Amino acid sequence: MRDSGESEAIEAIYRETRFRMERPWPPWPQAFAIISAYATSGEVWPEERNQAQDAGLERCLRERGLEPHRITGYSPRTGHAEPGWGAALPLEAARQIGRDFHQHAIYYVDAQDELWIVECETGRPSVAIGQFAPRCDPGGA
Repeated sequence: MRDSGESEAIEAIYRETRFRMERPWPPWPQAFAIISAYATSGEVWPEERNQAQDAGLERCLRERGLEPHRITGYSPRTGHAEPGWGAALPLEAARQIGRDFHQHAIYYVDAQDELWIVECETGRPSVAIGQFAPRCDPGGA
């Protein structure tokens, strides 16, 4: 389990994230998760592993009968970008998938367009960080 300082540092990274969609997604589902399968914060994986995990996550979502939508989160400060998938999932199912794909946290967008940081492993409460739509920038992923 992470200490509070490490959790706060991770949360700061998640708070600054902006998003790009590969293609328009009108209308967005009423509520949805954004999950990445790439190396989690603080870890470095070979690109082949990142791509294999990403393909596995897409397959997992499709096997649940979902239509995943490519959403890339990126840091406007560093330029680091990480592809993920948007999918209309209940929160607890999304959290479990995040755990299955070794993620510290996922994002969740609720019916009021509120963006939440949802830790996958800890019992910490989810953290609301503002509206999702204003964090979306034009351009492909």
